Amino acid sequence: MIKLLLLSVGFNKEGNELYDRFNELCMYLKGNDVNIALVESDVGEYHYIKFILKDSEKDIRNFENYRDLFISYAADIIYDYIIKNYEFEILNKLIRENCTYFTEDDINKIKNKCMAFISGTGILSVDDVINSMRHRNTIYRKVEEFLQESDEIIIDGFVKFRLRFIKEEVNEILERMIDEYIIEKEYDEFIKLLRYFVDIQESKYEVLNIFVDLNGEYILKDDSLNNITKDLFSDFETFNSNGDTTIDDILLSVIVTCAPKRIVIHSVENCKNKEIIETIKNIFIDRTYFCDSCEECNIIKSGKII
Repeated sequence: MIKLLLLSVGFNKEGNELYDRFNELCMYLKGNDVNIALVESDVGEYHYIKFILKDSEKDIRNFENYRDLFISYAADIIYDYIIKNYEFEILNKLIRENCTYFTEDDINKIKNKCMAFISGTGILSVDDVINSMRHRNTIYRKVEEFLQESDEIIIDGFVKFRLRFIKEEVNEILERMIDEYIIEKEYDEFIKLLRYFVDIQESKYEVLNIFVDLNGEYILKDDSLNNITKDLFSDFETFNSNGDTTIDDILLSVIVTCAPKRIVIHSVENCKNKEIIETIKNIFIDRTYFCDSCEECNIIKSGKII
């Protein structure tokens, strides 16, 4: 029986997951009348997994219907293998070389952020999602293009000669995640400090109502719905002679100084800076409430002044 080699994949690292996923692809093709088999062999330091097709007119014709899918799936499997066995290895080496001044806990958190970026999993910012997709797509396309041209790939050599840019990109990812981590850590410490300050402060108001009008401006009222915006803001506006303090900065200072027992934010959808809302929630946690249906919220929706 004549057999046709469709693809030979050589590697010199752990490959159980690689075989399992290739076997799933093989079983899928068999289920669609493509008479295909996996064959393993060792040559020197490399282990090979080969896709073999029965060389009959029927099998070749059936395979041609799935050729693009076969290459796409094989490229995705090899791409995942490269991420886990090469990119993560490069990342670990760069972390050992460049993160000696961080604590072990810091290093683990930075590493997890990098791994999430490289693999495209976990919670990422919008910019990181876009850049992560671009990075992953570049590697995937390189693998797919190679498989379109060749029926044999030795992954180690492919990474060394076709993906030379990986180390530089992983280094850029590491630097980016370090910067993000430092900013996040500073923010967390800032929030903890403000929480402590709020906890030791005597509450000046039982309830502080924050209304956000259609223009995104803030109106502050006490629990009796008396307008106290001018009184509260005036003390802080005098410290802003240089004009480098935003209204959101002043609002946060007002709230922290007042340390109300309860904060109700009305018509939050009108707020232009969503970050200030998240900051308030992070500081006051279970003291923060939202409203969009009270009488004054309805007045705001109508465009009238409350």
